[in-house]
Amino acid sequence: MAFDCVGLGDLERAQEHAVTLRAAADAAEVALSQALKDMSPEEAQAEGERAITALAEDV
Repeated sequence: MAFDCVGLGDLERAQEHAVTLRAAADAAEVALSQALKDMSPEEAQAEGERAITALAEDV
């Protein structure tokens, strides 16, 4: 999205999207790092499947 905003000349919105992206990427890295410490691959898969199922039920 940020790249598209730059192409359209909307630099302020591009910066907002880039900051949001960076925050999301940082949060994902922290979550993954913690999961690697706390969970086996099998546990991570089971939790991922549980999360996807819960999301599908909410739709």
